[in-house]
Amino acid sequence: MMRISAALVGIALIGAVTPAPAADSTKAALNSEVQVRGDADAFRARLVNRTFEVARFGTETEPRRIRTLLLKQTSDRTLVGEELDRQAARLSIVAQPLDGGRIGPPVFRFVVAGDEGRASGPYYTVTSYGCCVIGPAYTVFSLETGKLLFRHSRNEAGERWLTLLLKGDHLAQRVAVAYMAENAADDEELGSDSARVLSVTYARPTRALQRLFLRLPPNLTREAALEWIAALSWTSDKEPGGADHMVLETKGDPNSAARGITLRLRLDGKTEIRLPLEGDRLDLKNAVVPTGFTLEQAPLP
Repeated sequence: MMRISAALVGIALIGAVTPAPAADSTKAALNSEVQVRGDADAFRARLVNRTFEVARFGTETEPRRIRTLLLKQTSDRTLVGEELDRQAARLSIVAQPLDGGRIGPPVFRFVVAGDEGRASGPYYTVTSYGCCVIGPAYTVFSLETGKLLFRHSRNEAGERWLTLLLKGDHLAQRVAVAYMAENAADDEELGSDSARVLSVTYARPTRALQRLFLRLPPNLTREAALEWIAALSWTSDKEPGGADHMVLETKGDPNSAARGITLRLRLDGKTEIRLPLEGDRLDLKNAVVPTGFTLEQAPLP
């Protein structure tokens, strides 16, 4: 009996002094995979690619600091047929802080339909490819909060946004974008109401502030957007020709500087919308809209 007890005690002691090795929080690894089936006439491939990216940006939320995130990106795509048509594509993003040379626990994650993603400053942009006459769409998230900020489509200047730098007792940023119908995210952005042809979103780096829908006159359908190329600009007395970036200054709270200019949106040579900026919002009551078109407040994304 004594021998057995001693043996059991010995086992307990060995377990106590040799714990399992702790996970190394300075390293991480990801695996990718592919599954293929069918012949040349019925080809099908599912590709799951997992990659890392590091993002670094200055935060908007106080106390302001430089933040570094490790982004785990999973792209899940299915390709079919001789032309490798995309049947489904989505991206999954997990963000983890990098502090003191170590990888922290996830702070947010999101999953979104899309073909590829990239980080730039405090933003993460997911691109959904178009097909045939349908153009690409861009879905943008805040890397500070993980929130969806806005969707936009190509405009006359490509993928460019309108930006504002507000100067006061500190600096603040604003962005304005437009999404036009007949692009890859119509269902997500405009919904099933076929009279909605365009959205305009005004945002800060951490959250959307305002979203508007432009509605068509009864004699037009969404297909009219195929003939339009949106041209978006800020205008003011000093910049009547328009600019894609402006600096507005005030004393004290920089948000109070967001006034006194106008967002101009040209759809073609004859169709132009003007939205004054007052009180850090686009002024719907004093907007100038072509006959038959209407603007309405929309839910934030």
